[in-house]
Amino acid sequence: MNYSLRFRLCAWITAAVLLAAALAGFASFESARTEANELQDAQLTQIGTLLDARDLSVPPPQNLASTTTDPDLYIEVQILGRPDVGDKAVFPSNLLDGLHTLSINHEEWRLYVISLDNGDRIAVGQRTAERDEIANIGAMSTIVPLLVLIPILLTMIIGVITLALRPVARLSQQIDHDPNRCLQSPLSIAQLPDEVAPLVRSINRLLARQSRQLEQQKRFISDAAHELRSPMTALMLQAENLSAADMSETARERLQRLQAGLGRSAALIEQLLSLSRAQAQTAAATQSVRLVDVLHKVLEDLVPQAQARDIDIGVVAHDDVGVAAYELDVATLMRNLLDNAIKYTPPGGTIDIGIHHVGDEATFEVRDSGTGVPDNLIDQLWRPFFRVPGTTAPGAGLGLSIVSNIVDKLSGRVSVRNVAPDEGRGLIIAVHLPAQP
Repeated sequence: MNYSLRFRLCAWITAAVLLAAALAGFASFESARTEANELQDAQLTQIGTLLDARDLSVPPPQNLASTTTDPDLYIEVQILGRPDVGDKAVFPSNLLDGLHTLSINHEEWRLYVISLDNGDRIAVGQRTAERDEIANIGAMSTIVPLLVLIPILLTMIIGVITLALRPVARLSQQIDHDPNRCLQSPLSIAQLPDEVAPLVRSINRLLARQSRQLEQQKRFISDAAHELRSPMTALMLQAENLSAADMSETARERLQRLQAGLGRSAALIEQLLSLSRAQAQTAAATQSVRLVDVLHKVLEDLVPQAQARDIDIGVVAHDDVGVAAYELDVATLMRNLLDNAIKYTPPGGTIDIGIHHVGDEATFEVRDSGTGVPDNLIDQLWRPFFRVPGTTAPGAGLGLSIVSNIVDKLSGRVSVRNVAPDEGRGLIIAVHLPAQP
């Protein structure tokens, strides 16, 4: 199962940043909260010390309570041992001097107790809930900048990772855009990360070996076809000369089978030569070839073959469109597509040919009324010598392989699909090439 390196890097780094931010935020929150509580303890202590230093004459207890409009800042001051405190919470009188935390009337209080020089003992207290609220507000103020920084930091991380992987994406686009060029010239390692460059060098070495093997294979096919062409022509001539001689019906029947076999072998050799020419890397064509003109020439050779099988050929050319290609390549492409369609269309069937100009593409489409191809085998049609199982039509399985090589050489694309069941049956092959005016 494939995965995205960019996604994984972003996910892992994001998780690490969030974890670090959570730990830092928790530590900062607790530290700020502790400092706030210590500050409030110091405040209680300072109030008690101030009362002691001023040697206050003690008024009625209820007047010792501080008054403020903010309930969160409310501080209670009581003289211990005085029962007359109204409806306020009564602090225990047996508390030792110093800081205490205790529960009074189901409320948590934080108290500071101090003995005055006049013998009185006072307690300065604050509700714990109010202290905690103040501490939490102060602690949260330290986390807010961190919360604001996290999305900014994550955005920067994703941007940096995307920027770092951009050369790899460009390399992938380069290979996808012109895969044949990669076999002729090495992939550039300029601007690639040091961690990726060794991989690209290995790919270049692999492509170089593959290119050499392909060239050897092409050269062998071309040489073998050329070497077989002359002997095959001589055999066909001798068989034809032999047919003029007197012979029995049995011998003549065998001779006819021999001639048919020689014809198939000669056709295979011609297809091998066509495949070799299609695979050859030639300079890009600069002239524009009109598809309609090439089609007319190809049909002149193939119409008699279709008429012999009572196949009706229709042509719909909406646009007089041209492509940048050699006429021989376009003619070979059309001839192989139409030859296949004639072979696999039953007698009395139809073949529809279309030439269209859509956007910046010229489309040559062939639709037959044959049996079609199983969907799971369509991707294999371009393999050399592949034939659909159960096929009885003559051929070696090279026609569509030749078409595929020519389309690649012309920087085009080809699509294959079966005719929809509600429209009948058959196969539709469409070749899309870069159009020229």
